[in-house]
Amino acid sequence: IRWRFRLIAIETLMMAGLVLAAGFALNQPHMMVVRSALIVGAACFASGIILIGLSGATGLLVSAFRRWRTR
Repeated sequence: IRWRFRLIAIETLMMAGLVLAAGFALNQPHMMVVRSALIVGAACFASGIILIGLSGATGLLVSAFRRWRTR
């Protein structure tokens, strides 16, 4: 699970960094750019955590289904 969390952290930082870079390159107001980068980073992190949870739950369900089917 560590590598999944590390991947989500890297993805979150990259997305927030891209929003920062694009906002500053387009000469947008600094506070708006920072707030947008934080929102994008938080959304990216939350969706990644949800995906980890859903993939774990799906794995447990598939395992339970296979055990049930072999009975």
